Formats: sequence, structure tokens, C-alpha cells
Amino acid sequence: MRALAVLLVVIAVTAVTSCGQEESGTADCAGQIRVDDVVYTSFRVTKQAATEHGTAERAECHDVGADAKGSVFPDDPATVTTWTFADYSPDQVLGVRQDKHSYVVFISSSVPDDERDQILAALE
Repeated sequence: MRALAVLLVVIAVTAVTSCGQEESGTADCAGQIRVDDVVYTSFRVTKQAATEHGTAERAECHDVGADAKGSVFPDDPATVTTWTFADYSPDQVLGVRQDKHSYVVFISSSVPDDERDQILAALE
């Protein structure tokens, strides 16, 4: 009986203290970069050889708070160096160095899913 009374007090206190507070939301963030208004999304890491290409804008992750939006490009985004992979157009695939020996593979949103899967398999 005492446990039930304690539980009721906890519920009542929680209800009173949470009144007026905004609910916080969450959103998933995919790693994204943008080149000339084309958005590329990260999918995997590869150790394939790559050639330095240019720069891209990096999205920020706004994944918590009352207005969680996920991946967003701010007004003044940070930039990253991009890399290309042999046999793939930079219009389709770009890499961003993860460390000295590997790259994160970013694929353009214009690439169909089946073609994206083939590219990812080849860059495994």
C-alpha cells in the first residue's frame, strides 16, 4: 500500500513539474554535403584510392530540440575537401577523407537506388 502511495506522489509531481515545458523532439541526421545545389548523402567508408577534386558544403546535424530538423545546410556552412573515385563521375559520387587511409562515400540524390547499391558494392 505504501508503494502505491509513493507511486501516486511521483506521478503527481511529474505532472505538475512538466506543465508548460516544451516537448523535445529528435530527428535522424544523415551525413550530407552539397555542391552546386546537388545534395550527396553518406553511405559507407571505403579504402579505395581517390583523387582530390574540390570542395563541398557540409550539413549540420540539428537532431534535438523542439524543432529538430535533422541535416540542414546553414547560411554559412563549413566546407570540406572532396575526392573522386576512378570510373565514377563526381556528379554521382564523391568522397570525403575520414582518415589517412579511408574516405566516406557520398552519393548524389539523383542516383537511382539500384545504381547506388551497385556503386556502394564496387567501392566496398
